[in-house]
Amino acid sequence: MWVRRDRTRSAVRALAALLLASALAGPALSADTGGGASDVNLATALGAPDPERMLIEANVLEYDIDSGIVTVQGAVRIFYRGNSIVADRVIYDQKGEKLQAVGNVELIQPDGTIINAAALDITDDFANGFVNALRVTTPNKTYFGAQSAVRQPGDVTIFNSAVYTACEPCEENPDKAPIWRIKSRRVIWDGEEKTVTFDDATFEFLGVPLFRVGSFTTDDPTVKRKSGFLFPTFGRSGNLGFSLGVPYYFALSPSSEAIIRPVVYSKQGLLLSGFYARRFENGYASISAAAIRQLDPSAFGEDNISRGREWRAMVGTKGQFTLNKNFVFGWDVLAQTDKYFSKLYNVDGYTQSERASEVWLEGSNDRNWLDLRAGRFQIQESVKDDEVSSRHRSQPWFLPSADYRRVDEDIAGGEVRTRVNSRTIYRERLRTYDNEADTALVGVPGPEGLSSRLTAESTWRRQFITDQGLVITPLLSGRADLIGTEFSGSTQSAMSTLAANQGTSFEEREFIARGMATAAIQVSYPLLFSAAGSSHVVEPVGQLIVRPDAAYQSSFGLPNEDAQALTFTAANLFDIDKFSGLDRMEGGTRANVGLRYVGTFDNGWTANALVGQSYHLAGENPFAQPGLVQSGAFSGLQDDISDIVAQLSISAPNGFQASVDTRISKDDGDPDRIAARVSYVSDKWSAGVGYSSIAAQPGYGLYDRNEELSGAASLNFAEHWTAFAKAAYNFDQDYISTATAGLSYEDLCYILAGAYTMTRSGSADMQHNFKVYMSFRTLVDIGKDARPSFDQ
Repeated sequence: MWVRRDRTRSAVRALAALLLASALAGPALSADTGGGASDVNLATALGAPDPERMLIEANVLEYDIDSGIVTVQGAVRIFYRGNSIVADRVIYDQKGEKLQAVGNVELIQPDGTIINAAALDITDDFANGFVNALRVTTPNKTYFGAQSAVRQPGDVTIFNSAVYTACEPCEENPDKAPIWRIKSRRVIWDGEEKTVTFDDATFEFLGVPLFRVGSFTTDDPTVKRKSGFLFPTFGRSGNLGFSLGVPYYFALSPSSEAIIRPVVYSKQGLLLSGFYARRFENGYASISAAAIRQLDPSAFGEDNISRGREWRAMVGTKGQFTLNKNFVFGWDVLAQTDKYFSKLYNVDGYTQSERASEVWLEGSNDRNWLDLRAGRFQIQESVKDDEVSSRHRSQPWFLPSADYRRVDEDIAGGEVRTRVNSRTIYRERLRTYDNEADTALVGVPGPEGLSSRLTAESTWRRQFITDQGLVITPLLSGRADLIGTEFSGSTQSAMSTLAANQGTSFEEREFIARGMATAAIQVSYPLLFSAAGSSHVVEPVGQLIVRPDAAYQSSFGLPNEDAQALTFTAANLFDIDKFSGLDRMEGGTRANVGLRYVGTFDNGWTANALVGQSYHLAGENPFAQPGLVQSGAFSGLQDDISDIVAQLSISAPNGFQASVDTRISKDDGDPDRIAARVSYVSDKWSAGVGYSSIAAQPGYGLYDRNEELSGAASLNFAEHWTAFAKAAYNFDQDYISTATAGLSYEDLCYILAGAYTMTRSGSADMQHNFKVYMSFRTLVDIGKDARPSFDQ
């Protein structure tokens, strides 16, 4: 026997690579028969090894010529065909074609799976082997542990006395039981079939055996989609009774899937629903359907749309496709036997109270943007259509609407923005509202019939900065509208009545044209002040807008579909047109003035503020003109001198933020509208308080001041544990409108959350709800997500 010991690591690397690679890789290396290492690819060995060549690094090499056994030891590292082995010692039996790694063995496979073991026997092609006292870490951080394991042909690994979990081992105490794990007499992991089979398994939680699972098969942790039953769903409703659903998932192909969801309701019977989706190279499409024959339609109230309906069903479809690099086509359409079915029976993807069924085409490039869409707005409500409070039938069809925008730069030294907008609206039922005493008509927000508008508008804007720092921004704009209407007799009658109530007249107009030319200039002078530890910018701003009166605004006859909401704030103080949409047009000469402030401090604090006022100088004030919904009557702009608007925000690097936005009456100094918020966010806790107050606006149907105080907080009181709560109190109604309190635990392998919620609206009774959500990563999700949400 000849034994050679060499402590030089580079020599061992070269010689080991020659001996084992010639034995294992065969013809791939073709070693020099004279014993040299000229054919060993040392460049590859020292860098990124050739997948077909074996690279071995070690401190000591022993070669028994008689027995054909090669032993390398001392910080051994082996690379072969994407596999990597680290061990204290590796023994290769050339005659038996076996490789054994001993002591602190770590095998990293090409897919990222990590196997840790005390000893590892493996064939020379790294395919099959036997492992003792091992731990396996998969690429997606799931863990197998076992007393022993056998690797078999076909990418099958059998673990004996095994443990499986998705929880990472505790760094300080690796032997500590994880939050959850499955102990099994035997686990069979089939890498080709992507399944894991547990034999005689027990589920443990916090180290305590909870229940015996028996034998079952689940998906490989790497599997994202596979056919099988999903976790059952449970629920309870006063009209529907208790419910149990057992959905089944079909992985039809790599690009398509389907779900069948049978749900049994104790009062109403079997609801059968299904879902199918397919993904294409340039998009996706899906379709959902559901139907039920209600066993007890009389269980619903007299004014409920569900009462008396035996057969109910829906069909919904969604999709989106990229046609080319510029255009995207899509749709979202819901058709159902009645307006409340999908929401009542919680049909997945179609439960919104307010939604739109529509088809659209969007396109854009560097300078152009286009949006085309057609459809109908839908309200999923339980009240019958003949009730005064019902809204669904008064929702319009848009047939279609189009919006095109373009931006051109360096036109006469400035920027030109062009917009072309069209919309056609059809509504099948008139919608009106009366005053608080129901004695006079005060609004017609939804005319019955057909109306169309085509608008073209172009705006040029340029900015000049003088040597003295004065910022001058001139603006020129032109706009033209074509409007056509075909209102029903009931709408014309309602408009006539409303016009009389507002002291004006109704003029029926089937077609009109109107235009607007605008010239404006804005001047500001930012002043910088520096102090010890801070800098401050104070900027007076003045804006003058000159234009003629808007046509046809002093009498009724034109529709208003998209400009019904108007909130005058500091944010839109310097808008050229303050109406929210194009159906209303702002005219007359107006001046807007304000004062901006920005402060920055060396300690990281910042402050921003703006205060200002608007003045109507000449012509008709558009916000004082009559309208279908009185959109300007209570805006604060209806007089020649407007209310004062202001906003202030403060932020600190430690997570503190505060803001206030208000509109103050010019007459008595009282705030007609105020929205304030203070919040703090840190690693351990967060809290926020918000307050809003809006003065009465009878023309909008708001007859009393609306005040609400809301708050939310969360506390991370221990590692992974969070307590949370939020609530809102309505001063006008003198009750808590909503309140939620809950507790959650969340780490990388397990989530548990529970929340109790109370909600109340108007004169309705308080509704109580309790949600529980539990997730065992890679195993199952149970219940609805009840983790905290702090939207104010």
